[in-house]
Parts: sequence; structure tokens; C-alpha cells
Amino acid sequence: MDEAGQAPRGACTRTGARARASRPCSASWSTTWAALAAALRADNGTFYDQLVHFRRKAGIGEDIGIPRVFDVAAWMRQGRPVEASTN
Repeated sequence: MDEAGQAPRGACTRTGARARASRPCSASWSTTWAALAAALRADNGTFYDQLVHFRRKAGIGEDIGIPRVFDVAAWMRQGRPVEASTN
């Protein structure tokens, strides 16, 4: 935050109904998103393409972003072991 209480441009801040004040995100938050971005670009976008396939298979529109598709898929798995895909 600068002297006026403003976050620097591009800084990570979180706000929400439960938050009493905006506070900077942790370094782990930004590295998590950096890792996801790298994974989406790796292998000519193979992981990205898989998430696009999941979005289509679920019948949801392109207005739902790929990071959100990943978020929901990860939430639904909640630590279950990975199963080999037959498709």
C-alpha cells in the first residue's frame, strides 16, 4: 500500500463480505496462480485443451473461464486419487 492507502498497480488484494479490510495476498497465492498459468501453457496447451473438453462435456458455455473450470474440477476431486481416462 502506498501513503494514500492504495495498493500498487497489479498488486494482489482480497476483499469480500467477510473481510474487514483489504489485505495483500500471500506469496503462495500468487505462486499458485503462476503455476496454474504455466501448466495451462505447457505441452502446447494440452491441459488447457482438456479443460476446454470438460467444459464442453459439462454443457456450459464459453462465458465460464478455464480457471473456473479448473477450480470446480479440483474442488469436486477433493483429494481423490486420479483415475485413468478411457476417452
